[in-house]
Amino acid sequence: MLRAAARAMLGLAFALLLLEGLVRAHHLVRHQLLGGTARPYDRAIYAAYDPSEAAAVTASIRDRRRLKFEPHPYLMYRPVPGQRLPTIAINRHGLRGPEWDADPARYDIVLLGGSAVYGSGALDDARTVAGYLQQAADARWPRQRVQVINAGLDGYTSTQERILFEQEFREQADAILLLNGINDIYSATLYDGDRVGYPETFRDYEARIQRPLRRALDRALAYSMLYEKMRRRVATLASRAARRQAGAEARRADLLAMRDRYLANLRLLRQVSRPGTPIIACLQPVLLLDHKPLAESEHAILRREVQWGYNVEDPVAFMDEAYRTLLAAAPALAREGIRLVDGRDVFASEPAAVYIDPVHFSDRGQRLVAERLARELAPALERR
Repeated sequence: MLRAAARAMLGLAFALLLLEGLVRAHHLVRHQLLGGTARPYDRAIYAAYDPSEAAAVTASIRDRRRLKFEPHPYLMYRPVPGQRLPTIAINRHGLRGPEWDADPARYDIVLLGGSAVYGSGALDDARTVAGYLQQAADARWPRQRVQVINAGLDGYTSTQERILFEQEFREQADAILLLNGINDIYSATLYDGDRVGYPETFRDYEARIQRPLRRALDRALAYSMLYEKMRRRVATLASRAARRQAGAEARRADLLAMRDRYLANLRLLRQVSRPGTPIIACLQPVLLLDHKPLAESEHAILRREVQWGYNVEDPVAFMDEAYRTLLAAAPALAREGIRLVDGRDVFASEPAAVYIDPVHFSDRGQRLVAERLARELAPALERR
C-alpha cells in the first residue's frame, strides 16, 4: 500500500516536472529564440519604442524591479527615500524625481496619481508625465517659476493620494493635478462593500497576516512558471464566476461604492488645500476604452487583457460603466471648484503604439498626456 502510494507520488512529481519543463521550453522558444524578451509582458514595452532605445528600455525595466519599498503607517508603503538607480531617483521625500523644497516664489504643481504618474514605462525621471509637464511649463510660462512635483506612486488609489497630499503638500500646493481613476476602478473588480478602494497590494498584506501558510507556499512556488500560469487563471476564473453569480446589481453596488470613495477624496482635497487652489482630476486613458488606431502590439495587449487581465466577465463593459459613473459627477464637482476631466481621448488620433500595457504609456504617450494636462492647467496659470 505504502509502496503504491510512493510510486503514485513519484509519478505525480515527474508529471509536474515534465509539465514545468514544457512550459519553460515554450517560453524560451517563443519569447527568446523567436526574437522576443525573457518576459512576455515586456514585449509590448519594447514594441512601443524605437529599436535604438532597446538598451534604455532594458535598463528602466531592471531598475523598476530593483526599487525598494518600506511600510508606511498611513499609506501602506512608500519607496525607500534616497535611492539612486541609473534611470530612477527617489528623493528624500520618498518620491520620484529631483529634490525640491517649498519656496513661496515658485508656483508648485503637485501631480498625484498611481503608477502612470510615477512613470511605469518611462525611460528616466525626466521622461515621466511629470517630467514632460515640467518641460511644457518652462516653455509656456517661463516667468511663473513653475515646479512640477511627481507625487505618483505605484498602485495608489485616491485615498492614498489624498493622505499623501495632506501629509506633504497642503500648505505648499498652488495647483493640484490628478491623473488617476484606474486603480480605484480596478479595486471594484477585486473587492466589494467597504473594501472597495483598497489598493491591489492590500491582498498581499492581508495574505501575510491572515494566511501565512498560503503566503509561504506562494513564495516557495514563485519560480514555477506552471504554478504561476495556473494560479492566475484559476484566480481569474473563480473571481469571474463569483461576480457572475452575484449579478449586475452587486456589480453596480461595487461601482457606486468606488464612486463615493473617489468623490469623497476629491472633496477632502478641496477642504485641506488652500482656498482658491485649482484642483483638476483627469481620468487617465485606458486601452480597453481607447478609440485610437491600435498598433499590432496594442492589439496583442487587448486580446490578453480581455481574456485574463480582469476579474469581471466583460471588462470593456465594466470599465465603460465605471468611467461613466465617475464622469456623471463632473457638474456637481465643478460647482465645488473641482474639475473632473475625461482623458480617454488623449491618444484618439495617434496611430503609433503608446500603450505598453492596458494602463501605462511609452515615451510618446507620456509626452502626449503631459501636453493634455498642460492645456487643462493653462487657464489657472494664465490668470496669475
